[in-house]
Amino acid sequence: MKPWMILSAVLLFFAAACTGQLEEDSTEQRYQDPEALQELISSDQPYLLVDVRRDDEYQRGYIPTAVHIPVDQIEASPPEVPTDSLVILYCQSGVRSARAERILQELGYSNLVDFGGIIRWPYELESPTP
Repeated sequence: MKPWMILSAVLLFFAAACTGQLEEDSTEQRYQDPEALQELISSDQPYLLVDVRRDDEYQRGYIPTAVHIPVDQIEASPPEVPTDSLVILYCQSGVRSARAERILQELGYSNLVDFGGIIRWPYELESPTP
């Protein structure tokens, strides 16, 4: 095999790897944007939005469609969706959602987005029904 063929194959391999990473990064970056997340919520696309805050924080309001799994319970009670499902996590400021993301990665979830903090959400919140 000629050296230029080997070099071409290596370059193609790295280009393919980089392209996959860019697609993954763009999905994560897209849903870290409040407007994009709002559009996702209004769409028919499958996703799971998880509020990992404490119960008292959740009771004050949450992003529409979110399910509540406090970060301290997420390892014992992870989301009941396939591990390749799009799962978007948020908390108050972003610290606990990052922790929840690491926990779920260790459990095998592969399509995670850390939205960060609800403090970045400029739209109306929903309140739990009494």
